[in-house]
Amino acid sequence: MMKIPPTSPDLNPIENVWKTLNDRVSETMPPGFESVPHFKKRVRAAVRWVNKNKVEQMKNCVTSMPRRIQALLALKGAMTPY
Repeated sequence: MMKIPPTSPDLNPIENVWKTLNDRVSETMPPGFESVPHFKKRVRAAVRWVNKNKVEQMKNCVTSMPRRIQALLALKGAMTPY
């Protein structure tokens, strides 16, 4: 069991996935008002796009955890590049 410094940033890989999804939704912003059904459709399309195009990136988020923790420990809880 490793002791992680209390000031560690959130190293949960899902945060990287949320960022990717947020970036994709932002890239597809409509020029004006958007109804709820259109918004839901756009979000579903963004999720499908992320699932289809970012599988390797998502896998890397999980498999990189040992490196992330080592970087965190080396920096004594300071921000890491992840």
